[in-house]
Amino acid sequence: MPQSTPAVSVVIPTFEQAKFIGRALDSLQAQSLTDWEAIIIDDGSHDATKDVVTTSLADARIRYHRLPKNQGLGRALNEGIAKATAPLIAYLPSDEVFYRDHLLSLKTHLEMEANVVLAYSGIRYHYNRYSSGQIEEFPLQLVQCMHRKTAVLWLERAELESDDLERLC
Repeated sequence: MPQSTPAVSVVIPTFEQAKFIGRALDSLQAQSLTDWEAIIIDDGSHDATKDVVTTSLADARIRYHRLPKNQGLGRALNEGIAKATAPLIAYLPSDEVFYRDHLLSLKTHLEMEANVVLAYSGIRYHYNRYSSGQIEEFPLQLVQCMHRKTAVLWLERAELESDDLERLC
């Protein structure tokens, strides 16, 4: 029997996040919208990420792919999008969580507006702060966004990108 196409593909980029990815996957599996697939792209982790993820692979909606070496966030996101089968793409960085109605809310907004390409949610950050949209002076965060699948891809970078000045010296 052929499988039907899910409504939403959730791309989960991860690198060295074994301590957090289980919580992220639990939040995904608790979504009120259940018509999703998850594509975990392990960007060459050397920690126990694969071991943690293996317990979630009993859920047929979750797939795990490991890149042979760390190639950066842009590459991991593009790999996930390439493997996505749904018309809508959402992102769940492995150190983030979704609230219960997150996917349903964003999907509903995109369905109501045929010409809109991207929908975004509010966000809790720094444990006790909330923004109903974009955090002032920061770009939208991946976890906030859902968009229609298009041919547009993420920028892939060969050089290290970090806000840690010690790592850049």
